Amino acid sequence: MSLKELKAVWTEFGKRDPLWAVLTDPSRKGGKWDLDDFFRTGREEIKDVLVHIKPNLFDRPKRRALDFGCGAGRLTQALADIFEEVVGLDISPTMIDQANKLNRRGPGCRFLLNDRDDLNLFPDGHFDFVYSSITLQHIDPVYSRKYVQELLRVLAPGGMLVFQIPERPVRWSDRFFYRLARHQWYRHERKKAGDIIMEMHGLSRKEVTRLVERGGGALFFLQTDHASGEKWIAWKYYVHKPRFNLRLGEAVGPKIIRGAAKPSLKVRVENRSPAAAGHDLDDPAVKVGAKLYPRRPRVSLYALKEFRADLPRPFSAGAVAEAELVLDLAGFAPGRYWLYIDFVWDGKFWFSELGLPPLLEQIEIRR
Repeated sequence: MSLKELKAVWTEFGKRDPLWAVLTDPSRKGGKWDLDDFFRTGREEIKDVLVHIKPNLFDRPKRRALDFGCGAGRLTQALADIFEEVVGLDISPTMIDQANKLNRRGPGCRFLLNDRDDLNLFPDGHFDFVYSSITLQHIDPVYSRKYVQELLRVLAPGGMLVFQIPERPVRWSDRFFYRLARHQWYRHERKKAGDIIMEMHGLSRKEVTRLVERGGGALFFLQTDHASGEKWIAWKYYVHKPRFNLRLGEAVGPKIIRGAAKPSLKVRVENRSPAAAGHDLDDPAVKVGAKLYPRRPRVSLYALKEFRADLPRPFSAGAVAEAELVLDLAGFAPGRYWLYIDFVWDGKFWFSELGLPPLLEQIEIRR
């Protein structure tokens, strides 16, 4: 389905029964949604989403948010309780009309029509928070792939993107038909229904992850989502757009440490960001950090000790440097240990919390 056809379908849904078209509860079909109940579901959804975002990861002021695929404004108005300015975007003019009619938040909550395959209405890095729910699932992958990258483009460094999209049908037979003949299948379904239908589409987790990484994002949390119905496996993706794109190389140093020695590990680091890190005094103090564990680390395992090493300041764009981690291991019993090496923003988060891979090194302490 082209965007022109998609617009026509959702314009018609917006005329017939806009609230039910957003939340297809069979008992609410035919204009039976109570407005207070409808908007309450939006507040509950946003509250649940924010629970999964650690405050120290979201290091931007709550100024501007985008609701992509806003429909009648259910989630846009919920976001307006938190952010100074919220924009709801939709392909359907009748949905936009309905959202404006039902707007209870005033001028800080705006609704705009967008029937293009891009988000050129907005410059790069315009929004601190971007959200999209039960929208991308109705858009053919030809367009949803580009929208994911556009959502990351308009997201500010340090901001958060959360979006929902199915991965694949549950049944093997449906997966087969969807993969090989989704366009023919939906033409058949429209002809059989003799009316407009809501198409369902998905992207694999592997492809979504690639799109996120290509757009400069880091996936830090993945949540099972049931909004696509029982016939689809779906996910909600939580993505952070780091202020700096820093990467770890190899760590060079002794693997066997004797006595009270204080060995050092030299860790190769690279700044792949388009800008220098630590140029201004108020830039985040990102360092190389290491945690010492008695066995291969897991999420629930507490570190025995932590170490830090400074990065060059400023750390120029495209630069490669060495950070020296000095390991004070005095008092530790002989045996094998694991070092978990990562970037750390002191007092905020470790970069592995953003989904970026750390280094794991095994060392042995001997008398």
